[in-house]
Amino acid sequence: MPSLKPRNGQETLELVHGLVPGSTTRARMRPGFPSLFTAPHTTNVCFNQTEIFGAPYTEVSMVLNMQCSNPLDHETTAADLAQELINGKRVKGTYRPRRLFVNWPYLHDAILVGVSDANGVYTIDAQGTNIIHINRSDPASHSHWKGKYTGAIYALKSHAAIDLSDTPQLLLHVLPLRSMKLYPDGSLMRDYGFPVNTHHSRSTTPWADVAVWDELGVVSTLAGMASFDLNGSWVNNPRFSEHEPLPIEKALPLKERVFFLARTPLYGSPGKVIGHSGDSAGNANGVDVQLLINTNERAAKGENFLGVNVLNHYHQAGYERYRPSYVVARELGITSLVLSRVTSKMLLLDAHASGKEARIHAGLDLKFEGKRLKVVGYTKRGANGWMYSDRAAELVWKYKQDFPLLFRELSANSDKSDMPDVREALLTRDQRSGSPKDVDNLVKAEVKRLKTWLNTNASRSVLVQVPIESDLLSREQIDSIAAERNAHHALHTSKAIVRNVRRDAVLRPADVFHRLMQQTLKVGHRVVFVADRDSSVPLGAKGYIVGIHARRSESPSTDRHSSRP
Repeated sequence: MPSLKPRNGQETLELVHGLVPGSTTRARMRPGFPSLFTAPHTTNVCFNQTEIFGAPYTEVSMVLNMQCSNPLDHETTAADLAQELINGKRVKGTYRPRRLFVNWPYLHDAILVGVSDANGVYTIDAQGTNIIHINRSDPASHSHWKGKYTGAIYALKSHAAIDLSDTPQLLLHVLPLRSMKLYPDGSLMRDYGFPVNTHHSRSTTPWADVAVWDELGVVSTLAGMASFDLNGSWVNNPRFSEHEPLPIEKALPLKERVFFLARTPLYGSPGKVIGHSGDSAGNANGVDVQLLINTNERAAKGENFLGVNVLNHYHQAGYERYRPSYVVARELGITSLVLSRVTSKMLLLDAHASGKEARIHAGLDLKFEGKRLKVVGYTKRGANGWMYSDRAAELVWKYKQDFPLLFRELSANSDKSDMPDVREALLTRDQRSGSPKDVDNLVKAEVKRLKTWLNTNASRSVLVQVPIESDLLSREQIDSIAAERNAHHALHTSKAIVRNVRRDAVLRPADVFHRLMQQTLKVGHRVVFVADRDSSVPLGAKGYIVGIHARRSESPSTDRHSSRP
């Protein structure tokens, strides 16, 4: 059991009765924490058929009736509410539309970029001066908007027991708070916007094309579920508070650990702040840093591109060539359906056995459509179906050569979805015509040979299964990168001092999540780990990206910078 120890100079532990100082309740709750006290509403107990665990509740339940709040009232139209769009402000030379909080009672931070009703959409230009009205009064658009609105009303009432019948029939189109953005001058501002991988034209306002709003990440929400009140205590959220640039002496104090980001051969080098450089008036505008560098500049440059160069060699040599299933099937002399069955989880049926012995595994397990898994170096899912590497085609060819009767049975009965019979798949007609005892012995011998072949050529230790969306290198590629690096890139380090470095040319580990959110990583890239929390990877560890998953990247470390230079 973990032991509790006094903190902050206390000699003994003391029990705190009630809430700790600084706790917030009721209408003072922080955004993201639900509270019914942040918007006017009434309650009513009635038969609402609220869904509980997927089924409507047949008894009475409590329903929340939302009331109009400023700037909403019963007569508010989309044109009236669109005036709120121009009540924004400029942040770093860019217009930021009106701020609001949506998804009551959670109150998530967002900005308003559009208001719509059944007749059209109101949005704003990039300068924040003119309201743009996009008329959509044709029957198809009217019906689409009405269906979207009524669907949202019904889902809210049936799932959350919230009634919006007394609020205007409007939809608000908002951009949620994405992250906190650290600007080059050191100021920290809230960043509202589209997902990082969204591409849009820079010459137009990103949200002006309403047709692609859903694709760009604009969220449509009911007007009755939003709050325009910017005087509530939930507005000043300390987790997302903005601040102007700090003096460079405070932002980058002496002995602060940093990483060098200037576009020079020293890019990515770890170091520490050893002084501050000032202008003629004595104002500090730069820092002096001491870096730990590789003295062999040529080796350091080659090391940065080593992973990419090894992968390019593999691609040029044709080691990692993937082709569609129909091309591979034609070369192997089988149909695409037979190829699909053999490379997935295929079973043979033994009608004369019982229990687990009645089903015999005979597939290569190279792809799993239902589980959305693939095998590194053998298969991958393309836009038009599964693709197979030359290594996978060679494995199937070897399987066909060693078990021709199995492939012949699959080809003859390719129109059947039933499991093939093990006797017809592994024995010839003459072998099946013998005595029952002899046939059983032959079946056992062939099944044993089949299992031995699969364990030798298609074992789980060799065929690594990963999600379809993952991008991983094969074991051979990883070994090639490691061998090339160890053979030609020895590490010789020394200390170097660089003076008068700009604030944005160094990276503090604490600023990683603000400055590196939009970087793009690919397998083979040389990386250095610059975060000082939420990971067991040592600060400054270097390596190559060998796998990219939906949530994280894998990188084998090659050297460490565990101490300050």
